[in-house]
Amino acid sequence: MPCSVQRASLVPLPANHAHGLPTGGAPRSITILWVAGLAVALLMAIKNPLILPLLLTEGTTPCLILAASLGIGITLLRLFGLSELSRAERLLFGMGLGLGALSTLVLLLGCAGWLNRSMWCCFVVLASIGGILVLVRNNPLHSLPDQEPAPRRWRWLWLGVVPFLALALMSASVPPGYLWVGEGNGYDVLEYHLQMPKEYFEAGQIRYAPHNIYANFPANVEMLYLLSMILKGSAIGAAIACKYLNAGLAILVVASVGLCSSRNSLSRVAACVAAASTGWLVYLSGVAYVENGMLLFGLLATVAVLRAVRGEEHRLGWCALAGLLAGFAIGCKYPALVFIGLPLAIALMGLTPGKFAPRGRSAMVFLLFQAIGFMPWAIKNTVMTANPVFPLANQLFEANPPGWGFEESMHFADVHKPGPDETGLANRFAAFWRHIPADPTQRIGVMILLLGSMSAWVNRRRKIALLALLMLAVQIPVWLFFTHLYARFAVPLLVPLFLLLGAIQVDPGWRRRGVLILLAAGCLCNLFFAGRLYVEHMVPGGKRFNLEGVPEFFAEGAGLAHEHLEVINRDLPTDACILLLGDARAFYFERRVDYCVVFNRNPFIERVESAEGLAEISDWLEKKNYTHVLVNWAEINRLRSSRYGFSDSINHDLFDALTEHDLKLELRFRTPSLKQPFADLYSVSAGRE
Repeated sequence: MPCSVQRASLVPLPANHAHGLPTGGAPRSITILWVAGLAVALLMAIKNPLILPLLLTEGTTPCLILAASLGIGITLLRLFGLSELSRAERLLFGMGLGLGALSTLVLLLGCAGWLNRSMWCCFVVLASIGGILVLVRNNPLHSLPDQEPAPRRWRWLWLGVVPFLALALMSASVPPGYLWVGEGNGYDVLEYHLQMPKEYFEAGQIRYAPHNIYANFPANVEMLYLLSMILKGSAIGAAIACKYLNAGLAILVVASVGLCSSRNSLSRVAACVAAASTGWLVYLSGVAYVENGMLLFGLLATVAVLRAVRGEEHRLGWCALAGLLAGFAIGCKYPALVFIGLPLAIALMGLTPGKFAPRGRSAMVFLLFQAIGFMPWAIKNTVMTANPVFPLANQLFEANPPGWGFEESMHFADVHKPGPDETGLANRFAAFWRHIPADPTQRIGVMILLLGSMSAWVNRRRKIALLALLMLAVQIPVWLFFTHLYARFAVPLLVPLFLLLGAIQVDPGWRRRGVLILLAAGCLCNLFFAGRLYVEHMVPGGKRFNLEGVPEFFAEGAGLAHEHLEVINRDLPTDACILLLGDARAFYFERRVDYCVVFNRNPFIERVESAEGLAEISDWLEKKNYTHVLVNWAEINRLRSSRYGFSDSINHDLFDALTEHDLKLELRFRTPSLKQPFADLYSVSAGRE
């Protein structure tokens, strides 16, 4: 029978264990850490020796941000009245609170126009000093003794994380815009995840963006990217630092899995290694997205709820902490409300011991603090758009800020529904099978699903399994019926699956052998798929592509179909103003670029469709002080062939006519893989000369 899970912090310590592991424990942990570090460095050096100095230089900024978050979070953690926390709990819950608080602070001060670099450098350095002192005093290598300590040789299982950590860091070293093909080569990163922080950084203030609907999504992780840009003093120069910060969030996710594991040290190591091997964590580290932050906040919130439903001391304190962390998760991505917040609220009502009154109090405290965690984003959207969850539920709030209206709302909602070939119950379950168990890149992995199923069965009467199963029972129908069935929207499933990993008991005997064999086989399988995906991108055709740490690769126009960037960034005057049509990937432009994402109302297209002659269009361009127009025909054709669509008024005939009137074709950009020119650059100065 599985032994019950008890929190280490509630167990009296023997006198000789008052300060951590038995004698010799810390040195052995330090030895494993050194070996793991050298192994990671060796793997990265084999791929590209420049990654190591890059990690040391560009990794400084994210380390400062994480240290500052720890200093802030440990202070805030005291407000919840949670005593007798273990060192790991203090560090990880403190880190989660600090990251959410720091992100919120950047949002509030950014909206006020306080993005001064000197101010933020001083603040982050001072807060990071506090975080470093906390880390020194709460050395995570000196964890509390285990009730059933595993043989020391099993600690070497930690080396199982080495290849996945190396892959994550190598992927994070690649400048945004290259990884991955399945994500449009990071299209969303260049369109808004990094582009909007860049715009805020250059403007010195967080403002409403009538040209980019995605700027109205909650952006807790993007605020940390913005802080990285402020500290670095450059948006494009901070691109790699932002990706390293995102990889750091993935590392914290793996560490947090240890909080939901049993007191058996071997079980804890096995759970963390299994979680580290998850392909999604490597995959997401290759793009500056927000899912790693959502996973971290969501997992910590779930662990806090687990503490509450077990009836531990300070139950309402755990509920408040869980609610705030869940609010931070929603502040990363709207869907976290139903994928994380909703099932946790249901769990507090259904699993909290006692009568209805204590259950109701637990759920109400959770919901109150969840609202507090998300409230800054709701207030920001209400002030800027009159809809706290803009652009969602826009028919209810009837918010029509500049660049948006009823037609745009309907288009946005229609495009984000399942496609015609994915309607119907059978097609939806087929999509679930295709994106999760039968995922071609196995980003969740068969091992996680098998170990999770095994844990759910063995621990079926324990609250940790009940909580995980309840979350899955909410999440899977939500993904099936309320999303557009995209694989990445299933990432929150990892939260309950990681919870089940933590419940696995690696006891001596057949169960230990079975779990460890499955762990070894699963890690090798996951390594094959993650490594193959990386090699397909970075060693195509067997030729090593050393792109790590070179954001100028794109800024200087060396990337495929990015040749126009070299001309615009290097040859055009610094005061040039370019109207960009079709393409919304504006991150690498070093000149002023005006663009509109496909969902927003485009002023140029409106002018073209309402103009009575070419002269009105030319006059409009001159009044807007545009010096050039870049038309990305390849991107326009791609959008027209998709459900997104693009206005038919923008065509070659229009620009041929404009060249006879006021425009001048300066350059036509071609690339060997495309039969037709992918973009045209026009000058709008001809009519003024």
